[in-house]
Amino acid sequence: MIKLEHNEKIIKKIRKHWFVLFEHLFVLFLVFLAPFIIHAFVAGTEIAFGANTTVVLELGASLYLFLASLWALLIWMKCIAIWTDYYLDMWVVTNRRLIDIEQYGFFHRETSTLRMEQIQDITTETRGILPTIFNFGHIYVQSAAESREFTIRGIPNPRNIKELIFKQHDRMTEKENMFS
Repeated sequence: MIKLEHNEKIIKKIRKHWFVLFEHLFVLFLVFLAPFIIHAFVAGTEIAFGANTTVVLELGASLYLFLASLWALLIWMKCIAIWTDYYLDMWVVTNRRLIDIEQYGFFHRETSTLRMEQIQDITTETRGILPTIFNFGHIYVQSAAESREFTIRGIPNPRNIKELIFKQHDRMTEKENMFS
């Protein structure tokens, strides 16, 4: 998946914090339950339409169960899409580069690289109670090149990752200064 250069070694692979995945899946779980909870309240009520009351309610319940099952299938597909996005989005810190792999849906992936010697500044951001408790946040890496800013959201231990990247950056600039 990742093509490394000659003498390049992977230092760390970084994915988003598990709580980011939990947030998305928990909301989907609540959305998944909604039709079944509504059905539980509606199923016990009787509506008088005349002699065919039970037939109307049975057809309505069967149709409702079919639609709720279809709804569950769509929610399940969305869960798979969220998991795929979570699992395939990653940063790879090597001894020479920072590689940003962004997955958008099932069939669209962007891979960007930033050489360690081009890094100018790294900013970390931890905002909110839960990110502070669970120690996750955002990292912004600014480069000397005209390329875009590298950003990863919901990363675990952002300050430690920042130090790791700066350590690799310092090693690369020391080697560069040795040879010049």
